[in-house]
Amino acid sequence: MKSTSNIFQFILIILGLTVFSSMLAQPVTIIKKDAEKLSATIVATNETQVFIVGSFVKYSDISSVDILSNDEQANQLAIKLKSAKVRVTIQGVTTEKVSHDVFTVSFENGLTDYIVLETKDLTAKDEYLRTIDWIKRNYNTPDEVIKAKIENEYIRIQGVGKNIYSFKSLGMKSLSDIRYQIEFHFKDGKIKFSIIDLESYSPSSQYSSGGWYALDPAGLYKPDGTERTMFKQGWDDVVSYFNNLSTEVKQFVLNPSNPSKSDW
Repeated sequence: MKSTSNIFQFILIILGLTVFSSMLAQPVTIIKKDAEKLSATIVATNETQVFIVGSFVKYSDISSVDILSNDEQANQLAIKLKSAKVRVTIQGVTTEKVSHDVFTVSFENGLTDYIVLETKDLTAKDEYLRTIDWIKRNYNTPDEVIKAKIENEYIRIQGVGKNIYSFKSLGMKSLSDIRYQIEFHFKDGKIKFSIIDLESYSPSSQYSSGGWYALDPAGLYKPDGTERTMFKQGWDDVVSYFNNLSTEVKQFVLNPSNPSKSDW
């Protein structure tokens, strides 16, 4: 692990930060989503960035960052850390707070875990019923697709996308199905659309028995954060698939199709 002095030099040279404030060496606790707590230290800050050393952790795994001080400057920094405009650098990995408008994939944050669909003035009950209707119209076996539900609050489904994920090997492009689980949470005026599980199918071969395997965006990136060309198109297609799917849900919920018998 690099020494603190080396990290200071790295920040100064690479990021061009020229002024250190009296907030330097502020102790913080990084609280991960699995409730694990890690000790760290703020080493530099400016108007839009905060630099922390002491623990290596992916930004997408962070639940919160607690400032272990009661002085005014530390309180201001705590506010900054919670701002959507703040970038946080942890052990040299710079990240931004994740947008929840569309699905994306990145080295720092992986695949966006959820997005929020704005539904204007619809009630949670209307959203729930129309989402059930959308599922029934778009899946061949809706009763099997729906894995769990709480009336007017929550739906979890499992679906399959045909020939969505691709990768290149020895100049040949291979396509595979994806299997996913999505959760819908309903509140008046909005739907939370979450991807909670994602797999790709591999046929059996002389090298493996085949089956469904976890599809992890970490495989898209090299250790330095650059994309692996062989997997780029596949992940672009996966992201596009879920953005299109979420758009279809939103459009249907806002404008449900109700064909009459005379439309046959």
